[in-house]
Amino acid sequence: MIDLKVYYCSDHGVSNKIDKEFGKVVKWDIPLLEGYEYEFLPNNSPSPSVANFFGLVNWHIISQLYTDKPAILIVHGWGYFTHWLGIIIARLLGIEVWLRGETPYKQVAKKTFLRGLLHRIFTKNVLFRCVNKFLYIGSQNKDFYTSLGIEEKKLIFTPYCIDNQRFSTSYEQLTPQRQSLRTALQIPEDYVTFLFCGKFIDKKQPLLLLEAYNAIQHTNKALIMVGDGELNPEIQDYIRTHLNCTNVHLVGFKNQSELPHYYLMADVFVLPSTIGETWGLVVNEAMNFELPLIVSDMVGCADDLVENGENGFTFQNENAVDLTQKMTYFIENASKLQVAGQQSAKKIKAYSYEVIVKNIINNLK
Repeated sequence: MIDLKVYYCSDHGVSNKIDKEFGKVVKWDIPLLEGYEYEFLPNNSPSPSVANFFGLVNWHIISQLYTDKPAILIVHGWGYFTHWLGIIIARLLGIEVWLRGETPYKQVAKKTFLRGLLHRIFTKNVLFRCVNKFLYIGSQNKDFYTSLGIEEKKLIFTPYCIDNQRFSTSYEQLTPQRQSLRTALQIPEDYVTFLFCGKFIDKKQPLLLLEAYNAIQHTNKALIMVGDGELNPEIQDYIRTHLNCTNVHLVGFKNQSELPHYYLMADVFVLPSTIGETWGLVVNEAMNFELPLIVSDMVGCADDLVENGENGFTFQNENAVDLTQKMTYFIENASKLQVAGQQSAKKIKAYSYEVIVKNIINNLK
């Protein structure tokens, strides 16, 4: 039994606040604060935000750690001032620090020389010296830590995951509605339907997806794009001006309770993101709906969740021609969709909350 308490540095996601990348107010419509003890720490930042380092300045973490005296402090990332403050204070108080980050090695390798040098000086030689255990989310994240000389004995596998049970249960319950949902969007039964789910921002590469989709020569295709963001006008303009961009459905932002309907309608899930997509949890969600995958090889999860030729394909980052070829494959080999999707559902079971809890407990002193 673990006596757990969670410190939140922001109420982003549980209150009505603007998400700048979505371009609208976002408040998740599923319970996020049930079943555990938690506390929201006051944010003393002069410009509160989850978008920059000094957007979270929670001085109260000092007194909270001193009062609660936890045996272990698990910190998720080091992208905010409060992360660094909490880690250093915990170290001074004799509290073990376990750090869980997302950084994939292949994206660090793309940093400029100066950024890479500063990263090594401050992260490796200052912050990481205060950390007892490193919780890695996947193979690329593990490679990042080992590249900095972190010993194997300090590494714990805590896979990046979602609530698999919630999504797989939704899949089972909603399956009888699949055709009626597709009919509502006027998608014929024999059309291979691709799904994109995410923010319409450069990192997610939605325009690259449209370019690849437009180049597909077959007509029995459809594309559903769930999301919103600053690129929405460009996306709409692209669809209007390209003849092959028929059967593209922009359905807007959808909250957590609505997303399962769109996974259910799809035949293939596509994540074309580039540098900055440290994992891509939407891939986990899609796999619970037995969807084959097409994922950019720059996405953090690609090395772990995509088995080329088994449950889908990776494609060369920012290469629209390669993406078109992978999408065309599933149109021309629609008979393989079901088997590939079943492989996705099987593989994602190893990326679960249960695995995280088991591995953490096994490493407790």
